[in-house]
Amino acid sequence: MINAWLDAGHTVSAIVTCAPTAGFRHPLRYLALKRSYRRRLGATPLLNLPKRPDWDDLARNLGATAPDIAVTYGFMRRIPRVVLQVFRHGGVNFHPALLPQYRGPRPFHWLAYDGAWRDFGGVTLHLMTQGFDEGDILAYSRFTAQDWSSRAKRDLALASAMASMLTGAVPEFCAGRIAATPQEPGTYPYARLETPVAMVQPRHGRDDVAALCSCFHQRPGVLVDVDGLPVRLLNEVRSLGAATGEKPVLTRWRIAFDTADHRVLYRRYSSLARRLERLRERWNAGLLPAEPSAFRLGAPPFTCENGS
Repeated sequence: MINAWLDAGHTVSAIVTCAPTAGFRHPLRYLALKRSYRRRLGATPLLNLPKRPDWDDLARNLGATAPDIAVTYGFMRRIPRVVLQVFRHGGVNFHPALLPQYRGPRPFHWLAYDGAWRDFGGVTLHLMTQGFDEGDILAYSRFTAQDWSSRAKRDLALASAMASMLTGAVPEFCAGRIAATPQEPGTYPYARLETPVAMVQPRHGRDDVAALCSCFHQRPGVLVDVDGLPVRLLNEVRSLGAATGEKPVLTRWRIAFDTADHRVLYRRYSSLARRLERLRERWNAGLLPAEPSAFRLGAPPFTCENGS
């Protein structure tokens, strides 16, 4: 996303992260990320927020460069007005669901768990307010079923959509050529921080199980019940045809089981299998074309749970 912004001829005044926790959990990955920032951004400030940030100090630091707009994604803090007001056009945020559906910190998980990923899976660009994910909508992009077939493809679709909206919609908004659309009022599902146990249910089809596996990576992961034993899934090997009604068949490395519409063969989760899968995902991601994603201006059309 940052590369797309810079390639379009724009500049970055500063990067602010909530990275210390992630840095301690994945120190090598965090250092590699910092090096990549430095290679592309040079002396651009890279600021890490502490657990109890001094927002006034951050506002002074950011305001010194007279920035035009703040852009956030996955920033798990409510940014106060004292910071937003130093940006000439305020702030915008990318939310990985089609707002106003599934506001909250874990939309991917709850979209997959509720089986709502087909209808509300995507990413929304909205204005930042003092309410989480409640600001007016500038643009949105829907994901396809193929985008949910693996974590790598979903992440690629997300990055491509954000890059397209960042370079296509944000400059137009700053120039005053487009306006944001208010979110529809009503009652909508909320993507809570705590995540449910993702147990494969009889209602889940083949694509639903793949969507679950693309989201639930942390323990306990996605589970299939085999005679009372929860077996963790990694990813699909292939479809075995129509559902047979037979019991799951378990081997050391794989499991065959019925979904609502197919019988499928999956790899069982193990640390070694996960490492190999990550290598395969990175290799395939390098082969996939980074095509710009289409997006639409305004708010996505649908109704809320209470029908209003």
